[in-house]
Amino acid sequence: MIDPQAKQLIEKGTIEFRQIQHLVEEIYQLGTLDRIYEIFGGYVNRSFGAEVTKADGEAVDYFVRRYRTTTTDEDISFEHRIVTYAIEHGCDLAAGVIQTPTGETFVKIPWETEEATLIYPWAISEYLYGEDPYDWVNNELQESEYNSMARALAKFHASSKGFEGGVKSEPQIYEFLDVKKDYFIHLFDGKPVSKMDCYVNSYKKHLNYVLSMCDKARKGMADSGMHETGKGIKVACHSDYHVSNVKWNDGECCGIFDFDWTKEDYRLGDIGYSLTISIASWDAMEDGIIDLEKIRAYMEGYCDATKEIGVLPELSAEEKKAFPYMILAGAIYLFHWSTDYAHDWENLNNFEYAYYVNHLIKTIHFIENHIDDLYHLICTL
Repeated sequence: MIDPQAKQLIEKGTIEFRQIQHLVEEIYQLGTLDRIYEIFGGYVNRSFGAEVTKADGEAVDYFVRRYRTTTTDEDISFEHRIVTYAIEHGCDLAAGVIQTPTGETFVKIPWETEEATLIYPWAISEYLYGEDPYDWVNNELQESEYNSMARALAKFHASSKGFEGGVKSEPQIYEFLDVKKDYFIHLFDGKPVSKMDCYVNSYKKHLNYVLSMCDKARKGMADSGMHETGKGIKVACHSDYHVSNVKWNDGECCGIFDFDWTKEDYRLGDIGYSLTISIASWDAMEDGIIDLEKIRAYMEGYCDATKEIGVLPELSAEEKKAFPYMILAGAIYLFHWSTDYAHDWENLNNFEYAYYVNHLIKTIHFIENHIDDLYHLICTL
Protein backbone atom coordinates (compact mmCIF):
# COMPACT_ATOMS: atom_id res chain seq x y z
CA MET A 1 0.00 0.00 0.00
CA ILE A 2 1.06 3.61 -0.56
CA ASP A 3 2.91 5.18 2.33
CA PRO A 4 0.67 8.12 3.36
CA GLN A 5 3.56 10.06 4.94
CA ALA A 6 3.94 13.53 3.37
CA LYS A 7 0.86 12.84 1.25
CA GLN A 8 -2.69 14.13 1.61
CA LEU A 9 -5.72 11.90 1.34
CA ILE A 10 -8.22 13.09 -1.27
CA GLU A 11 -11.75 12.79 0.08
CA LYS A 12 -14.39 10.93 -1.89
CA GLY A 13 -16.88 13.22 -3.57
CA THR A 14 -14.35 15.93 -4.41
CA ILE A 15 -13.76 16.85 -8.04
CA GLU A 16 -10.26 15.36 -7.84
CA PHE A 17 -11.55 12.02 -6.60
CA ARG A 18 -14.36 11.88 -9.17
CA GLN A 19 -12.04 12.72 -12.07
CA ILE A 20 -9.42 10.18 -11.07
CA GLN A 21 -12.12 7.59 -10.41
CA HIS A 22 -13.42 8.16 -13.95
CA LEU A 23 -9.86 7.89 -15.26
CA VAL A 24 -9.03 4.68 -13.38
CA GLU A 25 -12.33 2.81 -13.59
CA GLU A 26 -13.86 3.87 -16.89
CA ILE A 27 -11.04 5.03 -19.19
CA TYR A 28 -8.15 2.80 -18.10
CA GLN A 29 -10.43 0.08 -16.68
CA LEU A 30 -7.91 -0.90 -14.02
CA GLY A 31 -10.40 -1.86 -11.31
CA THR A 32 -12.14 -0.14 -8.41
CA LEU A 33 -10.55 3.01 -6.99
CA ASP A 34 -10.30 2.77 -3.19
CA ARG A 35 -8.18 5.72 -2.08
CA ILE A 36 -6.17 8.59 -3.54
CA TYR A 37 -3.28 10.50 -2.00
CA GLU A 38 -1.95 13.72 -3.47
CA ILE A 39 1.86 13.62 -3.60
CA PHE A 40 3.45 17.01 -3.07
CA GLY A 41 6.84 18.38 -4.05
CA GLY A 42 6.48 19.29 -7.74
CA TYR A 43 6.06 22.84 -9.02
CA VAL A 44 4.65 22.05 -12.46
CA ASN A 45 2.24 19.10 -12.50
CA ARG A 46 -0.03 17.48 -9.90
CA SER A 47 0.73 13.94 -8.76
CA PHE A 48 -1.37 11.32 -6.99
CA GLY A 49 -1.02 7.82 -5.64
CA ALA A 50 -4.06 5.65 -6.36
CA GLU A 51 -4.95 2.46 -4.46
CA VAL A 52 -6.97 0.18 -6.73
CA THR A 53 -8.62 -3.22 -6.31
CA LYS A 54 -8.55 -5.22 -9.55
CA ALA A 55 -11.38 -7.47 -10.69
CA ASP A 56 -9.61 -10.54 -9.26
CA GLY A 57 -9.33 -8.88 -5.84
CA GLU A 58 -5.64 -7.99 -6.10
CA ALA A 59 -4.69 -4.64 -4.52
CA VAL A 60 -2.46 -2.52 -6.80
CA ASP A 61 -0.95 0.94 -6.39
CA TYR A 62 -0.65 3.31 -9.36
CA PHE A 63 0.88 6.72 -9.91
CA VAL A 64 -1.43 9.29 -11.53
CA ARG A 65 -0.18 12.52 -13.08
CA ARG A 66 -2.15 15.54 -14.19
CA TYR A 67 -0.02 17.64 -16.55
CA ARG A 68 -0.42 21.38 -16.80
CA THR A 69 -2.60 22.56 -19.66
CA THR A 70 0.34 24.03 -21.60
CA THR A 71 2.17 20.69 -21.91
CA THR A 72 2.10 19.62 -25.55
CA ASP A 73 0.94 16.21 -26.75
CA GLU A 74 4.30 15.74 -28.44
CA ASP A 75 6.23 16.33 -25.23
CA ILE A 76 4.08 13.87 -23.27
CA SER A 77 4.42 11.25 -25.99
CA PHE A 78 8.19 11.74 -26.04
CA GLU A 79 8.36 11.24 -22.28
CA HIS A 80 6.34 8.04 -22.42
CA ARG A 81 8.28 6.64 -25.36
CA ILE A 82 11.67 7.19 -23.76
CA VAL A 83 10.60 5.69 -20.42
CA THR A 84 9.24 2.63 -22.20
CA TYR A 85 12.37 2.36 -24.36
CA ALA A 86 14.70 2.69 -21.35
CA ILE A 87 12.88 -0.05 -19.45
CA GLU A 88 12.99 -2.32 -22.48
CA HIS A 89 16.74 -1.72 -22.74
CA GLY A 90 17.79 -2.50 -19.21
CA CYS A 91 16.70 0.38 -16.98
CA ASP A 92 14.97 -1.30 -14.03
CA LEU A 93 14.79 1.97 -12.09
CA ALA A 94 11.74 3.56 -13.76
CA ALA A 95 8.02 2.91 -13.46
CA GLY A 96 6.32 1.57 -16.57
CA VAL A 97 3.71 3.65 -18.39
CA ILE A 98 0.20 2.15 -18.32
CA GLN A 99 -1.83 2.10 -21.53
CA THR A 100 -5.58 2.41 -21.93
CA PRO A 101 -7.42 -0.59 -23.47
CA THR A 102 -7.12 1.17 -26.83
CA GLY A 103 -3.36 1.79 -26.52
CA GLU A 104 -3.13 5.45 -25.47
CA THR A 105 -0.58 6.44 -22.84
CA PHE A 106 -2.41 9.63 -21.83
CA VAL A 107 -5.89 11.10 -22.15
CA LYS A 108 -7.44 14.54 -21.87
CA ILE A 109 -10.29 15.30 -19.51
CA PRO A 110 -12.13 18.65 -19.07
CA TRP A 111 -11.90 20.30 -15.64
CA GLU A 112 -14.81 22.63 -14.92
CA THR A 113 -14.15 25.81 -12.93
CA GLU A 114 -16.30 28.89 -12.31
CA GLU A 115 -14.23 30.87 -14.80
CA ALA A 116 -13.59 28.36 -17.59
CA THR A 117 -13.33 24.77 -18.72
CA LEU A 118 -9.71 23.60 -18.66
CA ILE A 119 -8.49 20.57 -20.59
CA TYR A 120 -5.81 18.65 -18.68
CA PRO A 121 -3.76 15.69 -19.94
CA TRP A 122 -3.70 12.72 -17.52
CA ALA A 123 -1.50 9.65 -17.43
CA ILE A 124 -1.08 6.60 -15.20
CA SER A 125 2.06 4.59 -14.50
CA GLU A 126 3.18 1.85 -12.18
CA TYR A 127 3.87 2.99 -8.62
CA LEU A 128 7.55 3.41 -7.82
CA TYR A 129 8.31 2.31 -4.26
CA GLY A 130 11.12 3.54 -2.06
CA GLU A 131 11.93 6.32 0.38
CA ASP A 132 11.69 9.96 -0.65
CA PRO A 133 13.45 11.78 2.22
CA TYR A 134 14.93 14.77 0.40
CA ASP A 135 13.83 17.78 -1.56
CA TRP A 136 15.89 20.06 -3.74
CA VAL A 137 16.38 22.57 -0.90
CA ASN A 138 17.15 19.92 1.72
CA ASN A 139 19.89 18.26 -0.32
CA GLU A 140 22.60 17.37 2.21
CA LEU A 141 23.47 13.83 1.09
CA GLN A 142 26.41 11.66 2.00
CA GLU A 143 29.12 11.22 -0.63
CA SER A 144 28.11 7.55 -0.98
CA GLU A 145 24.55 8.63 -1.80
CA TYR A 146 25.71 11.04 -4.49
CA ASN A 147 27.80 8.21 -5.89
CA SER A 148 24.78 5.88 -5.98
CA MET A 149 22.57 8.55 -7.51
CA ALA A 150 25.08 9.15 -10.30
CA ARG A 151 25.36 5.43 -11.01
CA ALA A 152 21.59 5.34 -11.52
CA LEU A 153 21.81 8.24 -13.99
CA ALA A 154 24.54 6.44 -15.92
CA LYS A 155 22.27 3.40 -16.17
CA PHE A 156 19.43 5.52 -17.55
CA HIS A 157 21.74 7.19 -20.07
CA ALA A 158 23.07 3.82 -21.25
CA SER A 159 19.56 2.42 -21.63
CA SER A 160 18.60 5.30 -23.92
CA LYS A 161 21.24 4.55 -26.54
CA GLY A 162 19.62 4.07 -29.91
CA PHE A 163 16.39 5.82 -28.98
CA GLU A 164 14.80 7.65 -31.90
CA GLY A 165 11.60 9.09 -30.54
CA GLY A 166 11.50 12.62 -31.86
CA VAL A 167 12.50 15.94 -30.29
CA LYS A 168 11.11 18.14 -27.53
CA SER A 169 9.86 21.67 -28.04
CA GLU A 170 12.59 23.07 -25.75
CA PRO A 171 15.96 23.64 -27.46
CA GLN A 172 19.03 21.65 -26.47
CA ILE A 173 21.40 23.29 -24.02
CA TYR A 174 23.89 24.78 -26.52
CA GLU A 175 21.10 26.53 -28.43
CA PHE A 176 19.21 27.21 -25.19
CA LEU A 177 22.03 29.43 -23.89
CA ASP A 178 21.72 31.61 -26.99
CA VAL A 179 18.00 31.79 -27.72
CA LYS A 180 16.99 32.30 -24.09
CA LYS A 181 18.99 35.53 -23.78
CA ASP A 182 16.26 37.43 -25.61
CA TYR A 183 13.67 35.77 -23.38
CA PHE A 184 15.56 36.88 -20.26
CA ILE A 185 15.87 40.47 -21.53
CA HIS A 186 12.17 40.89 -22.31
CA LEU A 187 10.74 38.72 -19.54
CA PHE A 188 8.81 41.49 -17.79
CA ASP A 189 7.94 43.62 -20.82
CA GLY A 190 4.32 44.76 -20.60
CA LYS A 191 3.72 43.07 -17.24
CA PRO A 192 2.28 45.42 -14.57
CA VAL A 193 4.39 43.99 -11.77
CA SER A 194 4.94 46.22 -8.73
CA LYS A 195 8.19 48.16 -8.56
CA MET A 196 8.44 46.88 -4.98
CA ASP A 197 8.40 43.25 -6.08
CA CYS A 198 11.58 41.74 -4.60
CA TYR A 199 11.85 38.99 -7.23
CA VAL A 200 11.75 41.52 -10.07
CA ASN A 201 14.30 43.77 -8.36
CA SER A 202 16.68 40.86 -7.76
CA TYR A 203 16.17 39.58 -11.28
CA LYS A 204 16.89 42.92 -12.93
CA LYS A 205 19.88 43.55 -10.67
CA HIS A 206 21.60 40.39 -11.88
CA LEU A 207 20.28 40.18 -15.44
CA ASN A 208 23.39 41.46 -17.24
CA TYR A 209 25.57 39.07 -15.25
CA VAL A 210 23.37 36.10 -16.23
CA LEU A 211 23.52 37.15 -19.88
CA SER A 212 27.32 37.27 -19.72
CA MET A 213 27.36 33.80 -18.14
CA CYS A 214 25.22 32.47 -21.01
CA ASP A 215 27.98 33.63 -23.35
CA LYS A 216 30.73 32.22 -21.12
CA ALA A 217 29.11 28.79 -20.85
CA ARG A 218 28.41 28.63 -24.57
CA LYS A 219 31.96 29.73 -25.47
CA GLY A 220 33.42 27.15 -23.08
CA MET A 221 31.39 24.42 -24.76
CA ALA A 222 32.53 25.59 -28.19
CA ASP A 223 36.20 25.96 -27.21
CA SER A 224 36.24 22.45 -25.77
CA GLY A 225 35.69 21.02 -29.25
CA MET A 226 32.89 18.86 -27.91
CA HIS A 227 30.20 20.64 -29.90
CA GLU A 228 32.06 21.08 -33.19
CA THR A 229 33.74 17.67 -33.38
CA GLY A 230 30.80 15.59 -32.24
CA LYS A 231 32.84 14.19 -29.35
CA GLY A 232 30.09 15.17 -26.92
CA ILE A 233 27.82 12.19 -26.33
CA LYS A 234 24.10 12.83 -26.64
CA VAL A 235 21.56 10.71 -24.80
CA ALA A 236 17.99 10.97 -23.59
CA CYS A 237 18.57 13.29 -20.64
CA HIS A 238 16.29 13.30 -17.61
CA SER A 239 16.76 17.10 -17.47
CA ASP A 240 15.48 17.41 -13.88
CA TYR A 241 17.63 14.86 -12.11
CA HIS A 242 17.92 15.81 -8.46
CA VAL A 243 17.76 14.28 -4.99
CA SER A 244 13.96 14.30 -4.73
CA ASN A 245 13.31 12.89 -8.20
CA VAL A 246 14.84 9.58 -7.18
CA LYS A 247 13.78 6.94 -4.66
CA TRP A 248 16.04 5.57 -1.95
CA ASN A 249 16.43 2.33 -0.01
CA ASP A 250 19.00 2.21 2.81
CA GLY A 251 21.13 4.91 1.21
CA GLU A 252 21.03 3.38 -2.28
CA CYS A 253 19.26 5.00 -5.22
CA CYS A 254 16.57 2.49 -6.24
CA GLY A 255 14.31 4.42 -8.59
CA ILE A 256 14.02 7.40 -10.95
CA PHE A 257 10.84 9.36 -11.69
CA ASP A 258 9.53 12.67 -13.07
CA PHE A 259 10.62 12.25 -16.67
CA ASP A 260 8.42 15.06 -18.01
CA TRP A 261 11.43 17.28 -18.84
CA THR A 262 13.27 14.45 -20.62
CA LYS A 263 14.84 15.35 -23.97
CA GLU A 264 17.77 14.40 -26.15
CA ASP A 265 20.86 16.43 -25.25
CA TYR A 266 24.47 16.16 -24.15
CA ARG A 267 24.87 13.79 -21.22
CA LEU A 268 27.05 16.47 -19.63
CA GLY A 269 24.04 18.79 -19.71
CA ASP A 270 22.13 16.34 -17.55
CA ILE A 271 25.10 15.93 -15.23
CA GLY A 272 25.81 19.66 -14.94
CA TYR A 273 22.23 20.49 -13.99
CA SER A 274 22.09 17.62 -11.54
CA LEU A 275 25.30 18.69 -9.81
CA THR A 276 24.01 22.24 -9.47
CA ILE A 277 20.59 21.46 -8.05
CA SER A 278 21.68 18.46 -6.00
CA ILE A 279 24.84 19.74 -4.31
CA ALA A 280 24.79 23.56 -4.16
CA SER A 281 24.14 24.41 -0.51
CA TRP A 282 21.03 26.25 0.65
CA ASP A 283 22.45 26.75 4.14
CA ALA A 284 22.44 30.44 5.12
CA MET A 285 26.16 30.49 5.84
CA GLU A 286 27.16 28.49 2.76
CA ASP A 287 24.47 29.51 0.29
CA GLY A 288 25.47 28.68 -3.29
CA ILE A 289 28.66 26.85 -2.32
CA ILE A 290 29.20 23.50 -4.05
CA ASP A 291 31.23 20.89 -2.15
CA LEU A 292 33.83 19.74 -4.68
CA GLU A 293 34.39 16.44 -2.87
CA LYS A 294 30.71 15.65 -3.35
CA ILE A 295 31.12 16.44 -7.05
CA ARG A 296 34.05 14.04 -7.08
CA ALA A 297 31.95 11.29 -5.44
CA TYR A 298 29.13 11.89 -7.93
CA MET A 299 31.41 11.81 -10.96
CA GLU A 300 33.28 8.73 -9.71
CA GLY A 301 29.93 6.95 -9.52
CA TYR A 302 28.91 8.08 -13.01
CA CYS A 303 32.24 7.25 -14.64
CA ASP A 304 32.59 3.89 -12.88
CA ALA A 305 29.07 2.83 -13.81
CA THR A 306 29.51 3.96 -17.42
CA LYS A 307 32.64 1.85 -17.69
CA GLU A 308 31.02 -1.17 -16.03
CA ILE A 309 27.90 -1.06 -18.20
CA GLY A 310 30.01 -0.68 -21.33
CA VAL A 311 27.29 0.76 -23.58
CA LEU A 312 28.49 4.36 -23.78
CA PRO A 313 32.12 5.54 -24.05
CA GLU A 314 33.95 7.06 -21.11
CA LEU A 315 34.21 10.85 -20.94
CA SER A 316 36.30 12.18 -23.80
CA ALA A 317 39.02 14.82 -23.45
CA GLU A 318 36.64 17.26 -25.12
CA GLU A 319 33.89 16.48 -22.62
CA LYS A 320 36.30 17.00 -19.73
CA LYS A 321 37.22 20.43 -21.11
CA ALA A 322 33.53 21.28 -21.36
CA PHE A 323 32.67 19.88 -17.92
CA PRO A 324 32.93 23.13 -15.88
CA TYR A 325 30.92 25.04 -18.46
CA MET A 326 28.20 22.43 -18.51
CA ILE A 327 27.83 22.87 -14.75
CA LEU A 328 27.55 26.61 -15.36
CA ALA A 329 24.95 25.92 -18.04
CA GLY A 330 23.05 23.74 -15.56
CA ALA A 331 22.84 26.64 -13.10
CA ILE A 332 21.55 28.92 -15.86
CA TYR A 333 18.97 26.30 -16.81
CA LEU A 334 17.77 26.31 -13.22
CA PHE A 335 17.75 30.12 -13.21
CA HIS A 336 15.45 29.89 -16.21
CA TRP A 337 13.09 27.71 -14.16
CA SER A 338 12.79 30.49 -11.57
CA THR A 339 11.43 32.79 -14.27
CA ASP A 340 8.12 30.91 -14.07
CA TYR A 341 7.38 33.59 -11.51
CA ALA A 342 6.96 36.16 -14.30
CA HIS A 343 4.08 34.17 -15.79
CA ASP A 344 2.10 33.80 -12.56
CA TRP A 345 3.34 36.57 -10.26
CA GLU A 346 -0.19 37.32 -9.00
CA ASN A 347 -0.40 33.88 -7.39
CA LEU A 348 3.23 33.13 -6.49
CA ASN A 349 5.18 34.38 -3.48
CA ASN A 350 7.69 37.01 -4.60
CA PHE A 351 9.79 36.55 -1.43
CA GLU A 352 10.07 32.80 -2.07
CA TYR A 353 11.13 33.26 -5.69
CA ALA A 354 13.53 36.07 -4.80
CA TYR A 355 15.15 33.60 -2.41
CA TYR A 356 15.50 31.13 -5.27
CA VAL A 357 16.97 33.58 -7.73
CA ASN A 358 19.48 35.01 -5.23
CA HIS A 359 20.58 31.47 -4.34
CA LEU A 360 21.12 30.71 -8.01
CA ILE A 361 23.14 33.86 -8.59
CA LYS A 362 25.44 32.86 -5.72
CA THR A 363 25.72 29.39 -7.25
CA ILE A 364 26.61 30.79 -10.66
CA HIS A 365 29.28 33.01 -9.09
CA PHE A 366 30.74 30.01 -7.28
CA ILE A 367 30.93 27.95 -10.48
CA GLU A 368 32.49 30.83 -12.42
CA ASN A 369 35.14 31.23 -9.72
CA HIS A 370 35.98 27.51 -9.73
CA ILE A 371 36.20 26.73 -13.46
CA ASP A 372 39.84 25.64 -13.18
CA ASP A 373 39.20 23.58 -10.03
CA LEU A 374 36.32 21.75 -11.70
CA TYR A 375 38.44 20.98 -14.77
CA HIS A 376 41.27 19.68 -12.62
CA LEU A 377 38.82 17.53 -10.66
CA ILE A 378 37.35 15.81 -13.71
CA CYS A 379 40.81 15.23 -15.19
CA THR A 380 41.89 13.30 -12.08
CA LEU A 381 39.15 10.67 -12.49
